[in-house]
Amino acid sequence: MKKYTVMGHPAELRIQVLGDTIEHVFMNAADAMADIMARDRYASVSSTERVSTKSVDRDAALVDFLNELLAQSHVERSVHIPESVVITEENKTVKVEAIMRRYLVRAFDEDIKAVTHQDVRIEHREGKWRTTLVFDI
Repeated sequence: MKKYTVMGHPAELRIQVLGDTIEHVFMNAADAMADIMARDRYASVSSTERVSTKSVDRDAALVDFLNELLAQSHVERSVHIPESVVITEENKTVKVEAIMRRYLVRAFDEDIKAVTHQDVRIEHREGKWRTTLVFDI
């Protein structure tokens, strides 16, 4: 007789992100993360900031970009909404440069601890770019 059953993982949140371009996937992922963290995020704009990351490939670039935003969010108790994202690939490096609006929040609705590399695979299917993201909560 089996002595255990594997249940859904209560410490993660899984979402699918879509976009017309790869840049839209990055923007929509950042917006989704901000929405999950603080639904009333538009209450107090603090600043417009530039965020830049470098990674080994597109999938890692998305995770690194979101984790950079997440780290800043925890330090500043804020969320970041993208105005623009530019992705360049050269010499086996993917660089993400974004202009973000930073919104101060009173508290987080959901405390995301990290964005994981699990299941991240940016691909083009049925006319859309898409990927799955897993947040550790």
